[in-house]
Order: sequence, then C-alpha cells, then structure tokens
Amino acid sequence: MGALGVSVRWTLPGVAPTLGLTLTYLGAIVLIPLAGLAVKAAGLGRFGFLATLLQPRTIAAFRVSFGLSITAAALNAVIGLLLAWVLASAPLWHPKNRIRTPKPKAHPEEENR
Repeated sequence: MGALGVSVRWTLPGVAPTLGLTLTYLGAIVLIPLAGLAVKAAGLGRFGFLATLLQPRTIAAFRVSFGLSITAAALNAVIGLLLAWVLASAPLWHPKNRIRTPKPKAHPEEENR
C-alpha cells in the first residue's frame, strides 16, 4: 500500500528504491543548499538583498552565467539542427534498407505446413 492507501505497482522491479534514492540525493545536493540560500537572503532584509544584487561582482557573475547559458543553448540548437538534418536525410531508415528477418511462426505446428 502507498502513502495514501492506494496500491502502487511498478512496471519495473526496483523503481521504488531507485526513486527514493534519487529524491534523497536531490534533497541533499540541491534543495538543502537552496533553502540555506533563501534563509540567508531573508536574513539580509530587502535593502541588504538589493545592495547585494547590485554589487559589481554580482552583476559580473550574472553576466557570465546568463551569457554562457545563452551561448550553450544557441550552440546546442545549431548542432542539434545539423544532427537532425543529417539523420533525416540519411538513407539508413529507408524501408528498402531494412534488414529482412523471417517472421516468427505463431505455433510450432505451422512449420510442417
């Protein structure tokens, strides 16, 4: 039984422990530091928070972060478009180039026919 009294049946074995471990690491690596950052920012007050955001070092860090993110997204879009174009124009998936495999028989008795 699940937490809400509903029976949960996973398709693959081991999904529940893996999901639990993933969410535990997500909490430890991402959510706990993010909560600490929010607590620290709340302790500064509005004007202290704005003063921190408007410091030249903070603005430079934002420029680097957003600049690299936009550059990476643009580069990813160009490379992805080229790769999609190559894969779509390649004759690998043309029906004539498929490997012919014998169709499996439904019953062993059909082999004698």
